[in-house]
Amino acid sequence: MPPERIQFSPDDKWIAADTNIGGRRQVTVRPFAARGPVVNITPRGGSLPSWAPRGSTIFYQRDQEIVAVRYSVSGGRFIVDGEDVVVQLPQPFSLIGLALEGRFLVGLISPGQQLDVRVVVNWFRELPR
Repeated sequence: MPPERIQFSPDDKWIAADTNIGGRRQVTVRPFAARGPVVNITPRGGSLPSWAPRGSTIFYQRDQEIVAVRYSVSGGRFIVDGEDVVVQLPQPFSLIGLALEGRFLVGLISPGQQLDVRVVVNWFRELPR
């Protein structure tokens, strides 16, 4: 199963990926341009990683929570320094991303609703002139 979301760190040195490990969704981090270990940052499961625009934090979704993972880099190694639950929502949602000022963009999921994303290329040509 391919990753659902892959995101580069703000400095383009690391990649966070939503992966399937042993039948469970996890978020892993690995170096982008160098060799190095893959680090699982979600030991209790998680998905949909989003890097904070500034600072050393990755946010991800775990069930109905948004979790913040604090990290540091030492000697080229990615080190998880801790995690905190940022918010717990009362209904199912999907973490879409973060705005530059740090606000979360989430999509609330209604019962029976299916998530659908459509990509339209060359849409500018379709506009009336």
